[in-house]
Amino acid sequence: MSADPKIRMQELAAQVLEHRRRYFVLDQPVLSDAEYDALERELRDLEAAHPEAADPNSPTQRVGAPPLDQFRKARHATPMLSLDNTYSEDDLRDWEGRVIKGLGFSPVFSAELKVDGLSLSLLYQDRTLVRAVTRGNGEEGEDVTENARTIADIPLTLPAAAPGTLEVRGEVFLSRRRWEELNRERDARGEARFANPRNAASGTMKQLDSRITAERRLSFLPWQMIGSAAHSSGMDQLAAWGFTRMPAHGEGTFADVLAFIEAQREARLKLPFDTDGVVVKVDGLDFQERLGFTDRVPRWAIAFKYPGLQATTTLLGVTWQVSRAGKLTPVAELEAVEVAGSTVRRATLHNADELLRLGVRVGCKVFVEKGGEVIPKVVAVVPGTLPGDAPPPAVPQACPVCGGAVGKDSDEEVAWRCQNPECPAKISARLQHLGSRVALDIEGLGEALVEQLAPRFAQPWDVFSLLEDPRNSLARLAGLERMGEKSAQNLMTALEAARRKPLARWIHALGIPMVGARTAELLAEAFPTLEDLWAAPEPKLQAVEEVGPKVAAAIRAFAALHPGLPGQLAAMGVAPEAPAPRDRAGLPLAGQVAVVTGTLPTLGREEAEALLKALGAKVTGSVSAKTTVLVAGEKAGSKLAKAEALGIPVRDEAWLRALKPE
Repeated sequence: MSADPKIRMQELAAQVLEHRRRYFVLDQPVLSDAEYDALERELRDLEAAHPEAADPNSPTQRVGAPPLDQFRKARHATPMLSLDNTYSEDDLRDWEGRVIKGLGFSPVFSAELKVDGLSLSLLYQDRTLVRAVTRGNGEEGEDVTENARTIADIPLTLPAAAPGTLEVRGEVFLSRRRWEELNRERDARGEARFANPRNAASGTMKQLDSRITAERRLSFLPWQMIGSAAHSSGMDQLAAWGFTRMPAHGEGTFADVLAFIEAQREARLKLPFDTDGVVVKVDGLDFQERLGFTDRVPRWAIAFKYPGLQATTTLLGVTWQVSRAGKLTPVAELEAVEVAGSTVRRATLHNADELLRLGVRVGCKVFVEKGGEVIPKVVAVVPGTLPGDAPPPAVPQACPVCGGAVGKDSDEEVAWRCQNPECPAKISARLQHLGSRVALDIEGLGEALVEQLAPRFAQPWDVFSLLEDPRNSLARLAGLERMGEKSAQNLMTALEAARRKPLARWIHALGIPMVGARTAELLAEAFPTLEDLWAAPEPKLQAVEEVGPKVAAAIRAFAALHPGLPGQLAAMGVAPEAPAPRDRAGLPLAGQVAVVTGTLPTLGREEAEALLKALGAKVTGSVSAKTTVLVAGEKAGSKLAKAEALGIPVRDEAWLRALKPE
């Protein structure tokens, strides 16, 4: 630690910048908030005491400056044009044909995700950020330099290896997590919500007070380095100079581009920020120059757009669904609208508190979103569309299905629940869960049939009583709506097979509160029969990995509510298959306890966990002192930080694949 104030400020600035990079860019903090605050406070104090030695590009300047009267206009040295775009593979092939015709051959193409944000051009002179300008009309934009300085992953200075003058173009955006945090803050202040991260990012960059911009914590990803000989190598060079590399990108033949587009169709939804397509470019600068521009777009680039994940429509009404646990969920009944390639007529409103926060009224227009979720959700009211005379939707005073009492299980709980244990809606939802793919996977036990069968049973597992008198049951089933003899027989066959499904699936299928598929697997390994599980006291349950006091209490409460269930199931011929003892000896990861976190390059979370298990490891969902290895991908977050703090080895997908036997 230097005693010279100027040198000490340089040391502190370097440390603060590195820790900000780990927090904002890598999502891998290694300091507590208090430790980081102490570093920044020391730097601020030194700058205040020695203003003559303070660096104008100090990281303390990221907090923003006093408000401007207005933004100045600035011209782009090279026009910042929009891209032509398409939703069709045929159009994309037509574009490739025009490229080949223009060059006389098929070049190398680059492909990378198209981030849904606000485009920005950064100008560096003497390796120092001097100007940041929005796209504007392509020829001229707004000078938002003070706001750009607050963005943690926009370098304020470049290393000596970078050219003295450089222009970098990219996208300013807001992560979904930060967008949700901002909306919660706005809810608390009674302010209108941001409809989506893009609107929030755009509005934030237009703030005249850059201190507000700093508080909102925007991010930046580059998508062009002006003058680079090749796009892909230029992006790699920017990453070496302190910018964040686009998490999904590639280059190669046009066939490689099409494969990339298909691979990212679902994979992109797992990223922490919104994307709406893939940008395809001719990779080489000399080829780009030969192809040139039309009057509005470059001929050497095109954007392939996926179906939109958000749309606006009219709220026609609010109905209430009852879950298998009795939870009442408000559902928006909507004027039909296309979202992400499918027609949406209903969307979740989550719970009564969310209904109140959103402030919806029948007749207003709302933003509907799919994102990475299967079920569409209402995210905000379109400003200025609330009808003045419509009352707010209210929580039902009685269960909308059975008319039973409605209440909360505790003062801390958000959800309202039907208190009637025999509510037909509960039985129906639990029966549907029992037959679902993640549980017993009973083919034919779909929603339409469940609605007809549920009123006949006191409990969902009573469906197996149909097997006690097959001939009679076949006749009754065949007489139901949309059922015939063949469908009835198929269902009976599926029920017969389900009686011997693995114990873990049965534990999950029963619908024990707080017991999901992973916990069910761990319980099945610890207790080889349902009788053993039912007899287990709470301390023994808590000895199972990932089973804490609340889960153990929920299991005991469920067993107490259905004390004779193992015997009842046995009487109906149910004989769950106990997990085979695992002989992990000799496997590469025998004795290891593994956790997967972050986004891996090619493997999904479930795929990675299945591979770890096949290699002999025990897989858990959280990092603890028992964890022996963490497999981490992009945006690994708090699990990575905890693993590093505990000294747990951190590996990547390449390491995992290298262990896989051929």
